[in-house]
Amino acid sequence: MRLRVFEGRTVQEAMAQLRRAMGDDAVILATEEGAGVVRLTAARDKGPDDLADILTAGTSLEVIERLAVVLRGHRVAAALIERICVAARESGSRDAEEVLAFALAAHCRFAAIGHPPGRLAGRPLVVAGAPGVGKTVMVARLAAAARLAGRPVRVASTDRARRGGAAQLEALLGAMGVELEGLPAAPAAVDPACLLLVDTEAAHPLRPDALAGAAGVAQQLGAELLPVFAAETCALEAHDQALAWRALGATRHLVARLDTVRRLGLLLSVADAGLACAGAGISPFVGEPLKPLTAANLARLLLHRAASFVQEGSA
Repeated sequence: MRLRVFEGRTVQEAMAQLRRAMGDDAVILATEEGAGVVRLTAARDKGPDDLADILTAGTSLEVIERLAVVLRGHRVAAALIERICVAARESGSRDAEEVLAFALAAHCRFAAIGHPPGRLAGRPLVVAGAPGVGKTVMVARLAAAARLAGRPVRVASTDRARRGGAAQLEALLGAMGVELEGLPAAPAAVDPACLLLVDTEAAHPLRPDALAGAAGVAQQLGAELLPVFAAETCALEAHDQALAWRALGATRHLVARLDTVRRLGLLLSVADAGLACAGAGISPFVGEPLKPLTAANLARLLLHRAASFVQEGSA
């Protein structure tokens, strides 16, 4: 018996993948829904001497070459493309989306904002990032999501350098009945049942002291350091920044303005630096929740956006 797992945004989408890969004879053994993803586990009987299927089960070079073109279009570094393609050869599938998802699962980590690793559960979030990445709006978005989920939330800011920064955050929070507070003096002043969000001063990538300042706030509060990257950031620059944030204790990151760009090499570069993706902003509206990324939906997104590269090149 051959077992396979398929993911989709809806049952219909997952079923379509299942039928393409395994045919109408497949039997669905389990269905799992959660966090915007539907997973189907299916099985199909295999004959003991199905040599044709056995000998042609590997991923074709044609699919691998297509993925390499797609990743180059997203401005992914050549060395990383090579590692992803090597992993993709082991997938055994002939569907480009499934093959890419298999390879991404081997190279990327995903830890949705609402499901932190055990040691981070219940800890405050210190949101940091370079100038202009949308950090303050991200804080407001996280506060709105907490309020919609019925969780108490507190918001503080250490951003005194940017004129109007606190006023912008106060205005965004005022619409949801949340007041901007001062920074708690010690971890003991933080209630684990209440989500504490801290908006920090913009951390210029070329100033190590600015990055260390945000990390110091996180250490002071026993909080998680959560850097934000703008989706339009150069992939190579994002990789270097991610390495710096990881050295300061960050394990996850957020992506802002994913709806405004076509090339998504940043996501793979930051993952290659060792940071798990905690979510992506795909709308300018503060009330729109962050979207969790998975290997399956990121593969789908990379291939979908790549269609515009082909059209651009043929024009």
